[in-house]
Amino acid sequence: MCNIDLNAKPENYKELHKERLDPQQLAPLTFPNWAQAYAARLAVEREIRSAFGKLDPAVRQVLIKEPFELLAPRVEERFRASHFDGRTMLAVLGLFVLLGIAAKIAGHFPASSWVVFGVASIVGLAGVGVALYQINGRFFREKIFPPLVASLRPLKPTAAELETVLRGMQSHGHAIGEKLKLKWLIAAVQGDQAGAVHAAGAPARLA
Repeated sequence: MCNIDLNAKPENYKELHKERLDPQQLAPLTFPNWAQAYAARLAVEREIRSAFGKLDPAVRQVLIKEPFELLAPRVEERFRASHFDGRTMLAVLGLFVLLGIAAKIAGHFPASSWVVFGVASIVGLAGVGVALYQINGRFFREKIFPPLVASLRPLKPTAAELETVLRGMQSHGHAIGEKLKLKWLIAAVQGDQAGAVHAAGAPARLA
């Protein structure tokens, strides 16, 4: 998973390396025995990739839940305070631009100034409202879906399995279980980009 904070154990590493190298070059220098240390996990990964592999139900449940637990802190941080993203700020800027244009137009048509300002305010505020309404969907689409979907797709989880995980995360007080809508997640995991974009209210690619 990319761009995810993990609980690394520095004592497992032989040394730190300052250069950016390919994993094949870096591993012998920093973690020579990584294959032995993660032998069990590598076996599970091979089982997932195998066309004839069949995971133990308990292991499968853990694997489906794992990316949600890793991404939960990022969602907690996002919803810990009010947040305006770039699109929302642009919408607010657009409101002021419209009001500035309305002021110039109203100067030429004083008798209709209230109509001009009224239309500009309605259009600008509508834009801000839409941007705010869609802000949660954009956050999940841009920051959460890419690593989450990449982890879940090989497992091909059912809607019931995803719902179980979300309910479990919600019951433990995690914002990812409360804020992430099941319909967004199902559409994204199934590769229905149009459906996921429509559900999340954001006109861009998911992965």
